[in-house]
Amino acid sequence: MASRADSPLTSTDLAGAYSDIAAVAWAQQYRIMSPLIVDFLLGDRPLGEKAAVINAIGWNIDGTNNAEQFLVALARKKGKPPTHLDLGDLTPEELFLVGYLLALDDYLNLGPLSAQGGNDLWRSTPVQLLSKAAYALPENFTVQFVRSLVTGQAWFGSSWCALYLEPANVLANFPPKKRNLRPQAVQNAMEYLNLYESYCLQGDI
Repeated sequence: MASRADSPLTSTDLAGAYSDIAAVAWAQQYRIMSPLIVDFLLGDRPLGEKAAVINAIGWNIDGTNNAEQFLVALARKKGKPPTHLDLGDLTPEELFLVGYLLALDDYLNLGPLSAQGGNDLWRSTPVQLLSKAAYALPENFTVQFVRSLVTGQAWFGSSWCALYLEPANVLANFPPKKRNLRPQAVQNAMEYLNLYESYCLQGDI
């Protein structure tokens, strides 16, 4: 049975199914936001591969600032100061990348980029960023599935049934042929998430 020490964000393995991709393998080994990783995320590779890279970079119990590092690079590409970037400057795909990075940066709290305020982008939480991306990309399985993991993380302290239902509902809405994430990545993630299904039958968390 899953334990409270686990969590949807720190225990779901998407990267393992993509370790044949050099950037994913590098991220698995070094777990830092290097120029190689930034270039990969800013490039035109499929979103499933980018999600795998972010998953490979992972998390740190002391927190990381990978989302901010990525935003600095994204701002440079767009020719704007990072603090002047707002939600409207980012594509849905970019909102997804920032949201997933930010969720792993601060998975215990799922807080915004800046606790001191700033504009709408810097005040947004991972759930808000990923929900906005998911609304704009309803047919993108990778976006919907990762959003479900982050939303499940938000439910972690209150409903273990909801933690399971979030990704399960996404799978139900996307037949395998419509999923832009490798089957092994989905299987790896669900091997952990399925541990929570029994809580839906028990009527408790």
